[in-house]
Amino acid sequence: MIKSKSFLPRWTKRVTMEGSGRDPLGLTRVSDEFTGFLLPSIITITPRARYFSFYTWAIRECRQAFEEGDLRTFDERLRCIDTAFAISSRFGRTTDLTITGIDKVNARLPDPSSEEPIDVLFPVLPSSERGAFGQAYGSSIDHLGLIQWSEEEDWKLRPGRGDKLAAAFSGAISRTPYVLDGHTGGQWIPPSVLRDSAKSFSLDAIRQPGAKAEREILTRIFFDLDDEETTNSRSHRQATLGLLLHVLSAYDKIGALPNRRDVNSSCIFWPHYYGGLYVDGALSVPYQPLPCFEETREYWRQFCLHQFFLYAAEQFLQAMLDAMATQPDGVSRDGMLEAMLQAGFVEDLERVMERKTPGPNDLLDFFRTGDAPESVQQQFSCDHPLSEGWIHYQDPNADNPEAPVTRLGRAFAIWAQLYAKWRNSDDPALLDVAERASQEWWVGTLFEWGDEWHDENPDWPTTLRRLIDVFVSRHEQIRFHKGKLDAAWFEVLGGRFSQIQDLTLDFRASRHPQVATVFQDLCLLEDGTLNEPLKPTEWARKILDEVIRSRS
Repeated sequence: MIKSKSFLPRWTKRVTMEGSGRDPLGLTRVSDEFTGFLLPSIITITPRARYFSFYTWAIRECRQAFEEGDLRTFDERLRCIDTAFAISSRFGRTTDLTITGIDKVNARLPDPSSEEPIDVLFPVLPSSERGAFGQAYGSSIDHLGLIQWSEEEDWKLRPGRGDKLAAAFSGAISRTPYVLDGHTGGQWIPPSVLRDSAKSFSLDAIRQPGAKAEREILTRIFFDLDDEETTNSRSHRQATLGLLLHVLSAYDKIGALPNRRDVNSSCIFWPHYYGGLYVDGALSVPYQPLPCFEETREYWRQFCLHQFFLYAAEQFLQAMLDAMATQPDGVSRDGMLEAMLQAGFVEDLERVMERKTPGPNDLLDFFRTGDAPESVQQQFSCDHPLSEGWIHYQDPNADNPEAPVTRLGRAFAIWAQLYAKWRNSDDPALLDVAERASQEWWVGTLFEWGDEWHDENPDWPTTLRRLIDVFVSRHEQIRFHKGKLDAAWFEVLGGRFSQIQDLTLDFRASRHPQVATVFQDLCLLEDGTLNEPLKPTEWARKILDEVIRSRS
């Protein structure tokens, strides 16, 4: 029997939508809730560890300028320090990792033979006078308890964590010409000063022996292992970072380390959603999680679940857009339905499932709806060619594909599977997400659709017609509540639907690729390019052991 709809979203509240401009269905916000809850302070635009210590030190250095002058003096000094650091980081670059403002820096760098002083008062980012601090790192540094907003309405160093980290950075750069020759905060700096300072005064220099104290302090702050009052030894960030190290250690033991490019699939979806370690060309290896990380891991599992739901939803919307584009002057609602029915998705589903599927209820039967959710999850796990992961990752142009290749085939195969795996689940994390999701679209939205498919057994034309109405309404609702009436993927004029733009179909950011680069900066992972293995160091093993002890 299908359980009652006790944990469907509450639709009575006014929807408040924010988030990415590439989010026509408002699906990003739930993803952002997950990442903000599980991994605060390290976000998609904060991928370098040393900016955290550099800006903490820079705020300390600029504070006196504010006290002696005004906010303009503070901003100009911060801009000079920020730009000097960006140029020095360009001179001292030893990795493929990002330097904020590198394009502006490259454009301003003088001829290599020139010794004319460089004017460093220019901002490295056109959108932020305070560079990466204003655009990205400032709020994260504040969240870590390193700086605080002052009564004078500007930033100042926070005692404790902030003092310690600023002092460690200061010690690491104390013997550079930039500091020794009195150029800190100066506007005109000889190129040789920044070039000769780059071995210590640069982003990549955090990996050098002279920055060991800085690395250790910053590592302990990220892992909540310092002794500050702000420390939370049971935080989700600590568990998330510990989980990544534990997963990578498990991969290291079986000799199948993933690279930075594959960190999302190999280190989140496979171990946390499916419970396995991905091995190229072979069956997965069971992942043995630790009890001290289990609560956080369950929430990452729900994050993965949401990604599969949104991927299928956006496949459906793109199928609508494809149908609209079949006629130069757009299509009627019935014309859209007809074009979608003729897209070959029913034949696609029947090919891979080897049975007739006159409607979505037949897919629910195929995926064993009504059986225990755990049993369905186990059968359609990561090694099954029809699991959500393989449907997503499979190349639709592959020879003899085992999973659906049409947009609607993918969407309905994933939706039916999610319904079978989760509709009757009493997973505590799922129930908590139901409360957090509230009126947003999440997998509970699918449960309502699936209940109709199960109870009414509609055919494909009826199913598509209903969903088209739902998706049209949702698209307009999101556009209205974002206040961006010109940001649309399709328009309706005279009863005809016309495509405006295509979707970018993929999962939302997990922040784990950024964590991987932060870990490389902190020497928790060995140096490597995007395609080289993420190998934990001895320092990583020590930190992981300490995290496990603190949580056990």
